[in-house]
Amino acid sequence: MENIEKLLKEGIKEAKKFFDKCYFLYEAHESIEAKKVAKEEFIFPFSFSNGLYFKAIKNGKKVDIKIGDITKNGVRKSIRELKRMFRLVPRVGKKTRTELAEPLDSDKKRYVIKEGIGFSDNIDIDKMVKTLFSEIGDIARAQGKEHIDYDVWFFSNIEEKLIVDSDFIRSERIPRTFIQVIFKTKRKEKRATTRFRLGNPMGLEMLFENKKNFELSKRLEEGIAKWARYAFELLDAKTLSSNEIEDVDYFILDYSAIGVFIHEALGHNFEADIIKGGSSGIIPASGRMNTRIGSKCVNIYDGPIVENGSLNMHEGFGTEFIDDEGTPVQLKKLAIKGKVNEMILNRETAAYYGLKPNGGAWSEMGDEPICRMTNTYLYPADESKWFMTLKGLLKGVKKGIILMGTKGGQVSKDGMTSSIQIGYLVKNGEIVCPLNPGSFSAISKYALRYVDAFAGKIRIDDAGFCGKGGQTRPVGDGGPEWTRIKNNKYVTLRLQG
Repeated sequence: MENIEKLLKEGIKEAKKFFDKCYFLYEAHESIEAKKVAKEEFIFPFSFSNGLYFKAIKNGKKVDIKIGDITKNGVRKSIRELKRMFRLVPRVGKKTRTELAEPLDSDKKRYVIKEGIGFSDNIDIDKMVKTLFSEIGDIARAQGKEHIDYDVWFFSNIEEKLIVDSDFIRSERIPRTFIQVIFKTKRKEKRATTRFRLGNPMGLEMLFENKKNFELSKRLEEGIAKWARYAFELLDAKTLSSNEIEDVDYFILDYSAIGVFIHEALGHNFEADIIKGGSSGIIPASGRMNTRIGSKCVNIYDGPIVENGSLNMHEGFGTEFIDDEGTPVQLKKLAIKGKVNEMILNRETAAYYGLKPNGGAWSEMGDEPICRMTNTYLYPADESKWFMTLKGLLKGVKKGIILMGTKGGQVSKDGMTSSIQIGYLVKNGEIVCPLNPGSFSAISKYALRYVDAFAGKIRIDDAGFCGKGGQTRPVGDGGPEWTRIKNNKYVTLRLQG
């Protein structure tokens, strides 16, 4: 990294002779990856990828380039190419000028999360993978009587980035580990499938207690057991008719079900480049923020998880210290007590709206940093409606449906639909029986206005990947372990037959 920094400092020195503002973004990932599909196992011991991006602005005109040749000659050639491109860009007016807001001040130049178990610990990769796959199978089979199959995908990264700006230099090094397990079981003609995911800015210690015998971590073990058990329970699950669902007074969503709603239905509408383009279903292109999108007990945050009054930088698959323009990541309070409060900004959109950037610019390996979510979650605004346990939340529910887990969602400007992995029928505060998977649809602006209570701690460890503008980045989403929503005309649930 020292050689890259030296190279880019020389490049900035040359570029500043011509451009007003400019920066380089260098990204590099080193990875271990493995998969189990049916009975086939695949191990990719080590891989390395990197990318370099350069953006420059002069007289309100922006030019940028993805640099493939990361050498002195490659950087110099790219700067010359950008000068040529700049001269071809037509003169811009006041409304079409591009500016870069100044990033927030920081005394730190380098940000680091140290992995507990890392690549440099002389790990026997083959033994680690075989132990992981074997232990998952043993735990899954212990949860039910029927046969169960499982597919596994996991990776662990060491991710580094360096931002060399015309005014500052900042860098980051963090680990990021992810695992997905898909369980498949059947009884006669009925089949059931569940999916478990876990991801965090951690090394291999997210998966293992130690590096000698690769004993699974308690968190991983509990997740595997829970979602394997749900796969077996789905073999006895029932379906409710549309009329029976209409009679329900409450939906109770777990943290992953409410999380995908927050991300898909609401989160993208807070991204300032989408707002500026007039495509947000919540905030107009003017940036005026006076819309109500939830009840008074709903806050929506993006960034590190709030835990005991402080920020936990070791939770959430999307967690980072600085964004890909070098701005320290802030907790973005997108909605406060149900009302829109803040946007997700990069330096361009911050300058456009006359605001300070808040660490919302993200790239994928040499692409342009654009406005993106990190960890987006619901946080209760009223602690009097925040119960300790699910049992307390279910008191007073005459007929309800618990909705758990998701395999993703589809979003439009006005609403979204999310797949639900398993449900449970509740009568008079008691869980009665499991329900088949379904689809949960909601109108973005109105559904959260009917949220009235919560239970359990905040969780955003159900990891995912968000695509936008041809780029993909890791994200977390979630909320309290349980969120209660009154049945209303803006939500629809359909269960499989």
